[in-house]
Amino acid sequence: MIIECWTILVIVPAIGLIIRRTGRKNYFLNVLPLTFIPAAHLMVYYAHKAHVPLFRGDLPTLQAGGDILTLLVACLCFGFFAHNFKTRRVRLLYLAVCGIFSFTLTLLFMFGNG
Repeated sequence: MIIECWTILVIVPAIGLIIRRTGRKNYFLNVLPLTFIPAAHLMVYYAHKAHVPLFRGDLPTLQAGGDILTLLVACLCFGFFAHNFKTRRVRLLYLAVCGIFSFTLTLLFMFGNG
């Protein structure tokens, strides 16, 4: 899942830059929490491979714990950034789409092959 993480870390900020260039500068920050989970997954992976003393356990267990904690942080950020949208309908759509994406990504990282 390392390649998938790097792909998400490249594509999502690119989408954010495209949104920023359309004139919606405050919406740029709204897509950045989508990168939290893959970034944390990679940080745990590389910290474990570098033999950092804090990450001495089983790699899948450490990654699952990191992914779940990062999912919680990302969801808090989604709730915080939802106030940038003017209508309630758009806010709920933003929360639903980003929440489903992040939750599904976390499940894929936890139960995927590798």
